Amino acid sequence: IGAQAFESSGAAMETPGRIACISAASCYAMSSILMRRLPPVNTIGLSTVLLVIAAILVVPVALVVEGWPPMPDHRTLLVLCFLGLVPTAAANLLRVSVVRTAGPVFMSLTNYQVPIWSVTLGAILLGEPLPSSLLLALVLILTGVGLSQFGALRRLAENKA
Repeated sequence: IGAQAFESSGAAMETPGRIACISAASCYAMSSILMRRLPPVNTIGLSTVLLVIAAILVVPVALVVEGWPPMPDHRTLLVLCFLGLVPTAAANLLRVSVVRTAGPVFMSLTNYQVPIWSVTLGAILLGEPLPSSLLLALVLILTGVGLSQFGALRRLAENKA
């Protein structure tokens, strides 16, 4: 977000956009905690129910706001199927599995690695620049993750000794 996080650009949808970002992050966090507290259920079933509920909420709103989409060609349909199955359904299944076994705190820690990998792969594969502020942010993220896990790592080392 940067140093201008609390400055207003004056854009018409800026406030609703900020509210949407905070709401999305809050829902993500609450869902992880609630998912962990659920009684033991089938992981695939839980994953499916989560995606079906999301579709029931989002699709009608999308149709009202954007209207019915035109029929795409076959290649686009294949890409949509891939996007629905791999980065959406499979990632959701993996998320449910991780939260149910390792917990929401561990899941949130793995999410802190997303910008690290995005920046690293962007620099390696796409030749994107690495300004010093970005490298400082990556060090800050890694330091935070390391500090948050220091006690667990110390206990693990003590148990092995």
